[in-house]
Amino acid sequence: MKVDATPPAAPAPVVAAPGPCAVLQNRLASSHAHFELDRANLNTAAVAEVDAINGAIRSSGLGPSVEFSIEGHCDATGSDEYNIALSDRRAKTVFDRLVTLGTINPIHAKTVPWGKQRPLDPGTSPEAYARNRRVEILVSCPAN
Repeated sequence: MKVDATPPAAPAPVVAAPGPCAVLQNRLASSHAHFELDRANLNTAAVAEVDAINGAIRSSGLGPSVEFSIEGHCDATGSDEYNIALSDRRAKTVFDRLVTLGTINPIHAKTVPWGKQRPLDPGTSPEAYARNRRVEILVSCPAN
């Protein structure tokens, strides 16, 4: 009688599906509210972008105690001081809309003005500048 001495193959690792907070983080990573040059108000396109972000946050099923960071950005034109102030106004505009919609709890959210310090696109074309005039929303997932 022949005995097979080959050990059995290890079972495939079980990969857990990402939780709702991780799914929301991924969704928000590609969702930005964009602004016109030298503006902090939401135009029609930016309202639609914020409303889509609102829908993603609501559909995540996460409770109101989730921490959000609403971060404003500018293009490379203008002084550092001016761009910090402008990016702060942009972040506050989005923050106010999400609070008004009941999406975020203001106690668990903050605004962060980055000015031109963190460009999404390092280019100097009008299209690159337009991509950099944005607000990003980050969510902090609780540790498990």
